[in-house]
Amino acid sequence: MKNGAGRFASSNPVLQPAFDYIFTHKHENFSLKEMAKRLLESTDSPIHPVSDDLGFCDTGYFIKTFKKFENLTPAVYRNMYAGISAK
Repeated sequence: MKNGAGRFASSNPVLQPAFDYIFTHKHENFSLKEMAKRLLESTDSPIHPVSDDLGFCDTGYFIKTFKKFENLTPAVYRNMYAGISAK
């Protein structure tokens, strides 16, 4: 995240479960995963600004985390679902 937690979580076994929890669990009725999906579906911004908007310091880590939970990279997800949400 902006303070660097996202960057270190990928290599820190203590932080990884906490970061996974934050990414998938709802906070104020909306999880980061859902926010990521909404941004990917509703904008044509490159992946880097999307990951920045979500607080990831490392775009590669955002891609890795998104793929872990959706089984698709953000770019593939966008290509598959962007048109559906606009209808």
